[in-house]
Amino acid sequence: MIVPDDEMPVTEDGLKVEALLNPLGVLNRLNVAQIIEQHINFMCYNLVNELKKMDDLFDMEDLFFAFMKIINPKQYDFLDMEYMVMNRSQKYDFFDDVIENGMYIHQTPFVDNTSLEEFAEIFKMFPQLVKKYKFKNIEKKMVLGDMYFIRLKHDASNKTSIRSTGLNNIKDLPSKSTLKKQKKILVSQTPIRLGRLAFCRV
Repeated sequence: MIVPDDEMPVTEDGLKVEALLNPLGVLNRLNVAQIIEQHINFMCYNLVNELKKMDDLFDMEDLFFAFMKIINPKQYDFLDMEYMVMNRSQKYDFFDDVIENGMYIHQTPFVDNTSLEEFAEIFKMFPQLVKKYKFKNIEKKMVLGDMYFIRLKHDASNKTSIRSTGLNNIKDLPSKSTLKKQKKILVSQTPIRLGRLAFCRV
């Protein structure tokens, strides 16, 4: 559903939502990674806001690296080694960059991502990072984080049909066939439809 900008939810601090995901819709499409990414972005945004309130370098280090150690141990190891060889001025520059440009958390496709147990540990250790936003005119508190979408053309008359042995059959039509299933031909001649999804997440 598309609504005017002035009808979209706004947090009590004035942050406006651009897209609202239905969690059940995400689960129905078996694409739960975007919910995980949304929560990581949400926690990182809150962590940056916590860093802005701090003046002491040791407090910044404790919060940032304790969070990183749970959310991505490999990334933590790399950052910890790089940070150890920095002088004091460079360390302040490091946190200034995090505050100015945000945090980058790497999540590999399908494997070695943050587990539910690690999320539970973060929720327990850092309650200040997981406090949900209250929106005007919405009773339920929600998670708010950066996500990027590309809108794809979704037009049934403009889908592409392909197959391994050519575009069309002898009648010049992209017809379907059960001959491959019946083991009567070596290669399937059934066209493959592309562009079935209306949105692509990046």
